[in-house]
Amino acid sequence: MSPPFTMVIRRPGALFPVFFLLVFNLAGAQSFQAGPQSAGVGGCYATRSGATAIAGNQAGLGWDGERLVMAECSMPFLVRELGIAGISLSLPLYHGHIAGKFISAAIPGYHDHSLWLSYGLRIHQHISAGAGLCSNLIGIRDRLIHHYRVSFAGGLQVKTGERLIMAGHILYPLQYSSSERSEVRLAGQIALGCSYEFFENNLLHAECRVDGNGHPLFIAGIESAPGELVTLSAGISSNPLGFSFGTGFRLTHCAVVLAFRQVMKYGLTSSIGLEYEF
Repeated sequence: MSPPFTMVIRRPGALFPVFFLLVFNLAGAQSFQAGPQSAGVGGCYATRSGATAIAGNQAGLGWDGERLVMAECSMPFLVRELGIAGISLSLPLYHGHIAGKFISAAIPGYHDHSLWLSYGLRIHQHISAGAGLCSNLIGIRDRLIHHYRVSFAGGLQVKTGERLIMAGHILYPLQYSSSERSEVRLAGQIALGCSYEFFENNLLHAECRVDGNGHPLFIAGIESAPGELVTLSAGISSNPLGFSFGTGFRLTHCAVVLAFRQVMKYGLTSSIGLEYEF
C-alpha cells in the first residue's frame, strides 16, 4: 500500500485544500518568498535590506545599495515533489530602490505563481519606508479550479544609533477570488522586529508576527561575519517549532547563500540563492 502522501500527490484535487491552507496562506508564504537570507535566521525579514526586502519588508529597499539580480530555489518540507524557484531584480530610483520578484511553486498538476512589485524610499537619514503589491495565482491543471489574490504590503525601518534597527510591517489582502465555493479567506499579518549589532559584524534578530486570527509567531536569529568572504547564521521559530542555519560566500560582486530549515512537524527545507551586484 502506498504511503498517505504518495496517494494524495497523485490526486492534486485532494491535495489542493490542505496545501493551500498549510503552505500558501498569506502568512506562511511570506517565509518562503523572502528568500534564503531570511530562511537562515529562522525567517526574520522585518529589519533586513537587499533582496530579502523585495518580498519581505519593502522599507529595506530605501537604504543605500547596489543594483542586483538574484536567482533562488527551495525544496520545502511538506512534499518532496514540490519546488519553489524565484528571480528578482533591484534598481536604484530617486532616494531608494524599485524592485520586482517572480516566484513559481509547482508539483505535478499544481502551480502557484507570485509577482511582487516593491519600492523603498529613504525619507530621513535614519528612516526608510516602503510598499509593495503582490499578485498571486494558484491553480490545478486540467481542472477549472483557481484561486487569485492581490495583496498590499507596507513597512517602516528606523535606525536608532549605529547598532539598533526597529521595524514594522503589514501584509493585507486587497482582493480574493476563487472558482470554488469556499469559506477560506486570507487574513492579514502584522510583523514587528528589531536587530542589534554587537561586537563587530554580528547581528541579533528578534521578530513577532500576528495574523488576522490573532495567532502569534516568535522568531529569533543570529548572523555573524567572521571574515569578509563568509557569513554564518542560525535561527529558531515557534508555532510550529523550527530551527535553521545558513551560510554565505561573497566574492567581489557575486554571492552564494545556502540555508537549511528544520520544522519539527514536517522536516527539512533546503534553499540556495545566487546574487550578482552590478
